[in-house]
Amino acid sequence: MKASLRTFSIPCATTFILCLSTLGDRVFWQDSGFFLAAVKELGVLYPPGFVLYELSCWAWTKLFFFVDFTRAVHLYSAACASAAAGVLAWAALDLLRARSRAFAVLTDAGPHAEACAAVAGCLAGAGYTFWASGIMAKGYALYYLILALLLWRMIVAAERKRTGDFTAVAVLIGLAWASHPSATLGGLALLGFAVYGARILGWKGMAWRTGLAAFAAALPTLLTPLLARRPLESSMGHPTGGAALLEYFVGGRYTSPEGTFGLDASRMSTLGSYAWEEFLGVGAFLAIAGLARLAKANRPLLGAIAAWSIPYLAGAVLFRIEGQQDFWYVAAWLPLYPLLALGLQALAARAGARGAWAVGATGLLGLGWAVAANYPDLNQRSYEWAEAYGRFHLKSVDPEGAIVGAADDLTAVCRYLKVVRGERPDVAVLSIESLTQPWYEERIGRLYPGLRVPSIPEALRRAPDRPMDAIAAAFLTANAGGRRPLYLTQPLAQEFWPDGWELEPAGPLWKLVPGGTSRPDPRHMEFPIPAERVAALFRRPRGIMLRRAPGKLDVAFEPYERRVLTALLLARQFLADWHLRKGSLEPAARLYESILRTDPLWRRQHVVLLRLGQCALALGRDAQAEETLRAVVDLSIFPVLRGGALLGLGDLARKKGQAGDARRLYEEAARLDGLPPDLLKEAQSRLQSFR
Repeated sequence: MKASLRTFSIPCATTFILCLSTLGDRVFWQDSGFFLAAVKELGVLYPPGFVLYELSCWAWTKLFFFVDFTRAVHLYSAACASAAAGVLAWAALDLLRARSRAFAVLTDAGPHAEACAAVAGCLAGAGYTFWASGIMAKGYALYYLILALLLWRMIVAAERKRTGDFTAVAVLIGLAWASHPSATLGGLALLGFAVYGARILGWKGMAWRTGLAAFAAALPTLLTPLLARRPLESSMGHPTGGAALLEYFVGGRYTSPEGTFGLDASRMSTLGSYAWEEFLGVGAFLAIAGLARLAKANRPLLGAIAAWSIPYLAGAVLFRIEGQQDFWYVAAWLPLYPLLALGLQALAARAGARGAWAVGATGLLGLGWAVAANYPDLNQRSYEWAEAYGRFHLKSVDPEGAIVGAADDLTAVCRYLKVVRGERPDVAVLSIESLTQPWYEERIGRLYPGLRVPSIPEALRRAPDRPMDAIAAAFLTANAGGRRPLYLTQPLAQEFWPDGWELEPAGPLWKLVPGGTSRPDPRHMEFPIPAERVAALFRRPRGIMLRRAPGKLDVAFEPYERRVLTALLLARQFLADWHLRKGSLEPAARLYESILRTDPLWRRQHVVLLRLGQCALALGRDAQAEETLRAVVDLSIFPVLRGGALLGLGDLARKKGQAGDARRLYEEAARLDGLPPDLLKEAQSRLQSFR
C-alpha cells in the first residue's frame, strides 16, 4: 500500500489551521499547568510519569526556542493532532482499498477514495475534543497520533504481511501505553490482532514482538528516577527505588482509593452528548452508514472495532475520578473515523457522475458545522481566566507565604505562574495530599527552608474522621510564628486553630494571624470582573467536580469558568463568616444573600443558608430564619449542617413559645449520626434546660 501525500496533507493542514486559529499562549485549566511546568524544568509528573510526552515536548521547545514557551508547547499539541488527523485519513484510504481477509470491506474503492478518506480526516480534526487536544498542554494529542499510527499500521501489516510491519505495530503498541496508560483498554482488540499475526509469523515471532512492545512501554517510565534526582518545584513524585517505581508505573495512587471505580449517572449521561459534540450530524450519519456497510461486508472486523471501543468507553465511565473523560472517549472513537470514509464512499457511489460533488459538499457541510459549533468554546487566543484565577489567590499572600490545602487547579496554575512565568517564586503552594507523601518532607526542606512537615500519623490520630482538617491543623501548629505567613484554601473549625491564633479572610484564602489582630484587607477581594458577570464567561461543562459526602463520592461536571466564580464567592463567604464570628450580623447577612443571588447553584449553598438563617434568627427576622433553616434540614445530608439548622429551628420554636416543638427539634439534632461533639454538646445542653 502506497500512502498518498495528498490524502494526508489535506486533513493535516485543515486541523493545523483550526488549531492555530484558537491556540493561546496562556495556561488552561485542569492539570495543563503541571505539564507546562514539568516540560520547562524536566520535573516528574504524576504516575505513570508521561515521560514520552514530556521529553518529546521538551525537545520540541528547544527546537522552537524563538517562540514563547507556552505557545511552543501548545504548538507541539497542534502538530501532533494535525498529524493524527492525516494518519487517520491514511487508515481510512487503506481500509477502502484493503484486500486482506482481516480488513477487506469493498471490492472496488471507486474513483473518490482519496477524497472520502481526506474528508474523514478533516472531520476527525474538527471534532470538539480532538480539536481541544491540539491546543492544550497535555499528552492527548501525542496519544491520538500514536493510536492513529497503530490503527493504520495494523491495516498495512495485514495487507502486506511483512515482518517489519508487524514489528512496527509492536513498537506502536508499547508507545501507546507510554503515552497514556488507558491504552491498556484496547488490549482485547490488540490480542485478537496478535493471534492473527501469529498465524502469519508464528508464535515465536509474536512472542519476541510482545517483549518489544513491553520494553517500548516501560522504557520512558524507567527514566523517571533520573528526572527525580533534582528537588524541583514541578516534581510530583520521587520514584527512585524499585518498589516506588513499580507503584508509580501502575499508578496505584489514583487507582487504589475507595470510590475510584463505579457506575455514576452523571458520567454515563456524557456518553451520548460527548459523542454528538465529536461527530455532529454529518459525522454521525456517515459513521452509522459505515457501520451498517461493515456489518454486511466484514462482521469479524466490526467485532474487532467493538473489542477496541467498548472497553475504552467502559473505562472512561467507570474511572470516576478521571477529570477529562471526554479525551478517553476520543480514543474509543478513533476506529470509527475510517468508517466515515466508508459511509461517504457509499454516498459517492449512489451519486454516480456527481460523486465528487457529493463528497465535496458533504465534507464542507460537516466541517462548516463543526467550526460553527466548536470554535467559540475552543478559542483560547485571549483566554485569561485560568491565569486570573491563580493570580487572584497569589496576590492575597504576603511575601514568603505558604498556601496549604490547594486543590489541583490552584496548584497547577500557581506552579505554572511560578515556574514558567517567574511570578511569586517566594510563595509555597502545598496540597494536603503532598504532605502525606514520605518523600515530601525533604523536598519542602530544600525548596522552602523554615517550613516543617508535622507527623502525619500523629495528626490523624487527633481526628481520624476529619483527616484533611487534622493535617492542616498540624501543619499550622508546627509552623505558626515562623517567618512564613500561613494560608489555607478552606475554612478550619475553631477547635483546630493553634492556641493563641485565629484565621482571617484574605480573599479566597484564610490567613493565620495572632488572636485579636485580624483586619481583612478589602484589596484582596479585587478581580478583573465582578462575580455577578462571571456566568457570562461559561463554556461547555468539561470540568469534573468531586464532592465527598458521608459514605459516597458524588461526581458532577461544570464549566471550568465556574471555578473563577467559586473563588470569588468563597472570598465573599469567608468575609461573611468573619463578620458572623465577630458579631457583625448585618454585613454578614448581606454577603450571604448576595452569594445566593449570584449563584443559585453555589456548591456551598447549604452552608450559606445555615449561616444566613443564623444571622436572620439573631436579627429577629424570624420568617427568613425559618425558611432558610428548613431548607437546610430538607436538602443537606451532612450532620453538621442538619444539626445546626435543627438547633436554630428549635431556638425559633422556643422563641415563639412552642416548647414541645423545640424539644422535638433538639432531640432530632442529638440523634443525628456523625454529629460533631460541639454540636452534640449544644443539643444536650438545650435538652437539659427543659428538665
